[in-house]
This record gives sequence, structure tokens and C-alpha cells, in this order.
Amino acid sequence: FDHGPGQEFYRDIIQRLWSVDGLRVVFAYDDQRDLGFIFGAVVNGCYRGLQVSYDAAFSHLGIGNCLQLHLIEALCDEGVVSYDLGTEMPYKERWAETIFETGIIAIMP
Repeated sequence: FDHGPGQEFYRDIIQRLWSVDGLRVVFAYDDQRDLGFIFGAVVNGCYRGLQVSYDAAFSHLGIGNCLQLHLIEALCDEGVVSYDLGTEMPYKERWAETIFETGIIAIMP
């Protein structure tokens, strides 16, 4: 996320989302350090999660879950009607009401 091709991708997407007021970010921190973050995009009333991360030394505090909950509450207050969690992963199942199976088709010139 913070180096290599991922860094370029996320830097570009964050700048684009910021420019159209689509970026949503929540940080967890204490007085001395950043503990975690979650961010994604709102487009046409739908939120698409992009990244969530937290300091593993504080995993016992459930920071990832707290970030998700805080973000969901803020999105509801904003009137966002759906939250796309992205690629299916076991930890996401507790947050999802429905799982959609998708596929990718790549067309190359």
C-alpha cells in the first residue's frame, strides 16, 4: 500500500476521489501514534471500500471493527444506501448481508 505499484495506484485514486468529493476516510489514533485507517469511495449513493489497516500491536482492541462501525454510522448519516466490501474474504462475512459472485473479463488489444 505504501510502496511500489500499490502506492502509485492509491495515491492516484485518492487524489481523484478527493477532487470530486468522493473520498471517505476514518482514522484511529491516540495522542502518540496512528493506530489504523479505513477509506473508500462514495459514488451515486454507494460506498466502495478500498482499504482498511491497523497496527497489529493493537489488534486486541478491535480497531478494524471499530473503524468499520464508525464508517458505517457516518455513511448512514450521509444517506449512503449500500456498502460494497469488495472481494470476498472471511472477515467480511460478518459485515455483509448478501454475497455477490462476480467475474472479470479482460479484453486485450
